[in-house]
Amino acid sequence: MRLAWMQGRLAVAVMAASVMLGAPPLLAQEDSLRVEARAAVVYGTALAGFGERVDDAMGVEFGLRLSRGSELAWRVAAGAMLYGHDAERACVTTSLGCRVRLGVVTTNSIWALETGPEVGVVAGPLALRGHLVAGASWMVTNTGLTGDYDPLPVLNTQELADGGLLWGGGVGASYALRKFAAPGVALEFELQYRQHGLRRYLVEGGVAETTTGVLLDVQRSNVSLLSWRLGAAVQMPRSRR
Repeated sequence: MRLAWMQGRLAVAVMAASVMLGAPPLLAQEDSLRVEARAAVVYGTALAGFGERVDDAMGVEFGLRLSRGSELAWRVAAGAMLYGHDAERACVTTSLGCRVRLGVVTTNSIWALETGPEVGVVAGPLALRGHLVAGASWMVTNTGLTGDYDPLPVLNTQELADGGLLWGGGVGASYALRKFAAPGVALEFELQYRQHGLRRYLVEGGVAETTTGVLLDVQRSNVSLLSWRLGAAVQMPRSRR
């Protein structure tokens, strides 16, 4: 309990520091507001107690970077990562010799929303960046049904969900593709650390059917990941305030 309390206070402190360090200088600029839309795939390695229970995670992230012509920027991002997946086949009816089948799919995922300041050093098309973020995340396990041609499960049932604060930071680089793409397009690579605190969650094989119902093997540990993010940023048309 004390560890969770300390992690919550640290996440709030990171958020407050982000606002004090990033927002005032950014808003004080009088240049036009520069907005970049960002999208990436993310590959994460689970750490510590979480890493003892799950394999690696993969997902996507979408966000915005806002700046006013300086090396200081503000970033907002939302993402989802899948860290576990179970699938099995079941017959809809036995009277047809199991000619009609459905897939029973259980997915373990982390959904996150974060924001914070970013500092960069630009040298021609290359930019080196570092960031701090704070926000909230939710660990969710759902079970749904799929058919042979259904890309996503339907009729989902939530097995377990646990939310809380997150904090973290990272470093990375971006390269403007001026010679290979339209102006304002850049390729990005980042190394990120995210700390989600003490959480309850399920892992692969954590949902089992018994004669008396469904049994959940609930895990509880500190959840942290070290992630590699590869994506692109596209500068949006500038506006003035």
